[in-house]
Amino acid sequence: MSMEVKTKENSSQMSSEDCNQCHNEWSQESSNGSNDDKTKNDSNFEISSNACTKYWNYFTKDLEEEDIVMISLYNNVDNVLQSGPKCGLVALLMCQSLVLNHNSYLTQEDLFESAKQMGFSKTGEMFSVENMAKLTHRLLSVETEIKVNLNERINELVSHLAKGLPVLVPYDSDANHEPTLLGGQRAHWAIILGFCIIVNKSNINNIDLCGIRDQYNHQLYHLKPKHLLTKCVLDIIDNRKYKKILVYAKQGKSKYLHIWSFNRLCQSNCNLVKTSLKLNKSDIVLPENGGIIKGLNNQCLFVTKNAIVDSRQ
Repeated sequence: MSMEVKTKENSSQMSSEDCNQCHNEWSQESSNGSNDDKTKNDSNFEISSNACTKYWNYFTKDLEEEDIVMISLYNNVDNVLQSGPKCGLVALLMCQSLVLNHNSYLTQEDLFESAKQMGFSKTGEMFSVENMAKLTHRLLSVETEIKVNLNERINELVSHLAKGLPVLVPYDSDANHEPTLLGGQRAHWAIILGFCIIVNKSNINNIDLCGIRDQYNHQLYHLKPKHLLTKCVLDIIDNRKYKKILVYAKQGKSKYLHIWSFNRLCQSNCNLVKTSLKLNKSDIVLPENGGIIKGLNNQCLFVTKNAIVDSRQ
């Protein structure tokens, strides 16, 4: 499966004036922003910097390292470890701080009880993206959108994440929790929290104006989650200037932040065709007339913050 995006016709390159505008508006927002916002951004930068540094050699081993840079955007959430097979519910749980305007958060048990009452789960499993969307809408009072063919939606993914919003993706989990291809026998859920684009520095106009250079890794640039700044990134994607696209992810079996190949995640998402032989079909809820293929295969969930009134307020 290719992770390349079709180039838009007549797609213009990002001009230095556009980058300057991004930088000026960003600077103005930074000077007017609260100390809490600055602290949050600094924390996000530090977390993503540590992760990129840890995996730098792994993701750049086949590239000319001198000329490449990473453009990173990350939205942090607290880790939540799952109790039992509640990976999907835990991924949803981690969404709350990004999409809710209050701190009255639900617990893992709250989500589990609701999923059982709605007939979506028996032991915590969630084998349907559609049911996950309904559960999210009911409990968090926010909108969701089911997307297919994620590998063809890099622009949408980047734009969504740049607004500080999460994406929930089912995939096959390897022993180290990375995406793998086991036909769905280790189906798992992850929350996608950001992206990291590897690109030749020579292909970018004014990178110093469109991102903050990391204080330790000078080949790493951080973007704040503001939609204006994604113009620089979308130019790279529209014109296929990138070498690799990575995503930041968390999931319920580890307390660590992951960086995965976007291409590999899409392949894993599309290989979900059967459940584990160890599972007793009577102990789980599967979509009728299609099972895991109908429920999870080639699907993900974009979670959106909106103005719906929270019934719990």
